[in-house]
Amino acid sequence: LASGAKRTYCFMYYSPTSKKKAKIKIGCHGNITVDAAREKALELSLLVFKGIDPRDQKKEQKAQEEKEEKEGMLFKDFMEIYMKHYESKDVEETTIRDYRSALKCHIIPILGDKLLHQITNKDIKDFEYQLVEFKGIRRRCGQAILFMRMGFAFARDEGYLPEASRNPCEGIEIFQGNKRTRKL
Repeated sequence: LASGAKRTYCFMYYSPTSKKKAKIKIGCHGNITVDAAREKALELSLLVFKGIDPRDQKKEQKAQEEKEEKEGMLFKDFMEIYMKHYESKDVEETTIRDYRSALKCHIIPILGDKLLHQITNKDIKDFEYQLVEFKGIRRRCGQAILFMRMGFAFARDEGYLPEASRNPCEGIEIFQGNKRTRKL
């Protein structure tokens, strides 16, 4: 071996599905023992014997883990992901600052600890009621609901929510606040 090179344990086999040579990395020497690498190779050879390609199984397992992670996501964690996506767009700094403030002061304290897929239209109406009736913040409430509406649409498009799910912010009246008259 050349200086700095590492020994890697690999499992080489003929794929039962494609009938081509394939290779799976088991681990690097030092991180995994020889006996552990042999045991893993035996497990993989048993899968090949049963007609299952270990690479396909690994892909399916990873997809399943991602799906479970998205389904169990808290609303506050998703909104941080969406905020990063929203900031990457060409949006004015003041709009981003307003949405960050709405998230921090109003949205997260009220809805943050709920699971993303469990938020309903009733939860959004309760959120609206708390802001408008108790705090008297009509304009900020409208901004927050508009932002959440866009967030739920993004969640459906990116697979955080099922395609058939309904946006819980649909049907909620958005308060515009007081219109200003400006004179030139």
